[in-house]
Amino acid sequence: MKVILRKSIEPLGRTGEVVDVATGYARNYLLPQRLAYTINADNLNRIEVDKAKFEEEERKRVADLRAFAERIKTVSCSIEAKASEEGHLYGSVTAAMIAEAAAAEGVEIEARSIQLEKPIKETGVFTVGVHLHADINSELKVWVMDSSEEGKADGEEGDDATSGSEGDDTDGDAN
Repeated sequence: MKVILRKSIEPLGRTGEVVDVATGYARNYLLPQRLAYTINADNLNRIEVDKAKFEEEERKRVADLRAFAERIKTVSCSIEAKASEEGHLYGSVTAAMIAEAAAAEGVEIEARSIQLEKPIKETGVFTVGVHLHADINSELKVWVMDSSEEGKADGEEGDDATSGSEGDDTDGDAN
């Protein structure tokens, strides 16, 4: 049975395309869910209006995603994890952890959009790919730091900073 798609469906096609599907699939799923129209003159005209509306919404969405991709490039997030003296993490940094750290910086990214070839297993600065759309990708800078090293550095600075309050004032003025 041939139908006209009202909405893009990944394996079938995009909005406005005429596709040939099994009769049962069309009658039991596509038509009741209002994902497709049967082919007739009225529906052909109707789908042209829907298609124009969809294309305009898609243009706006892509423009917003491009702006968001540029914003992601300006953000860097830091993740603290326990590591050995050589800088090897006892665990690993995953896409979910990076998404959570980015959210703490005010950038909401879905974990599935973050492209890690393999989990990060050492301290350092890493550039991680973020896939937002078919042709829109960005990069996020991730700082992985040793949490036990951070605590030692704060303790040493705290002993030196007890004579004055300048160290305390700068922490309060931070972003």
